Amino acid sequence: RAHHNLNGRSFQFHRDNLGASSAAAYEAIVDTLRNGNTHFSFRQNPSRDDITDAYHAVLADHPELFFTNGRLSMSLVNGRIVSADAGRMMSDAEWRRNLRICDSAVSEITSSMPSKSSTYDRVIHVYKHIIRETEYGLESEDNQNMCSVFDDHVSCCAGYSRAFQYALTSMGIPATYVSGYVDGRIKTGSHAWNLVWIDGQPCYIDITWGDPVYAGIDSNPRRVSYDYFGLGSADMSRTHTPDSSIARYLPSVPDGNLNWYRHNGLYFSRYDEKEVASSVQRYIMTNEIGSRHDNLGEIAIRFSNRAAFDAAGTSFWDGGRIGYIAAPAFTANGFSMANMHHSVNEDLLIHHFTFDIVRR
Repeated sequence: RAHHNLNGRSFQFHRDNLGASSAAAYEAIVDTLRNGNTHFSFRQNPSRDDITDAYHAVLADHPELFFTNGRLSMSLVNGRIVSADAGRMMSDAEWRRNLRICDSAVSEITSSMPSKSSTYDRVIHVYKHIIRETEYGLESEDNQNMCSVFDDHVSCCAGYSRAFQYALTSMGIPATYVSGYVDGRIKTGSHAWNLVWIDGQPCYIDITWGDPVYAGIDSNPRRVSYDYFGLGSADMSRTHTPDSSIARYLPSVPDGNLNWYRHNGLYFSRYDEKEVASSVQRYIMTNEIGSRHDNLGEIAIRFSNRAAFDAAGTSFWDGGRIGYIAAPAFTANGFSMANMHHSVNEDLLIHHFTFDIVRR
């Protein structure tokens, strides 16, 4: 299979940041797991920490090795660790069957990709597909791995992030798994997200928070939020903190044009109604919001500072100006606009306006 094979070599971000002893243990572990086995033996003399770091790095780099349960037991001879065993949560036959299901799902996503898509658009396509086909929840016994997304279609952050990683790397787009915790207005606690390289440039993407049902923005399962798509380190750190074990080697990512709002011309450093209105109308006219009824008539606008954000809220929502701006663009694309809804992301200074639109 071509999965995890980028330019002739595996994309192993966490492996490439290990010390020599841990890296040697990593190779022994990953070679064993790839064959469906869980008993590792070591030629060198790795420490307990070396083995633990290596094992966690393997699981972070290889979402396809989901048959282990994340627990290790180690065997010592004369105080030296000579072997280790990983707990198994499914048989070898079950793993291979489930892996075929996941590969089939990825192939379906790939086959539905629009022709001549840019790398950015390919990542967006995978992102939307996973969000729309997955319900957030803990009901699946595989919620910590990608089977919950590709087979059960019910998952939590670990499953979303590992599925996203696997689908992207299978298409030759480098992506890795980041574990940590969040502390913000949306959720708190342990969490996982992704670091993705688009045309060689890194950015952070939280696909779980792309589900507005999970994020509390909306209850419609067809909605997709892009608030946490393409973020730099500064933006991500407002709510996300990586585990200390990996924070030291994560790259410092600038806030740039991979950010969905910047990429779509919906990011502003000041509130100027004519400038914002022009961009909003252009977005409605030229993007799938108007041509395919995508995102159910949502317009989201981001500001770089609180003053501009507050001014937009006063004018667009309190003053009702967003309706006057959006209506002509929707009408030109053959839609009638009815009710409006408003929500905000205070952490990233984003206004969400959702419209009930129907084909005329």
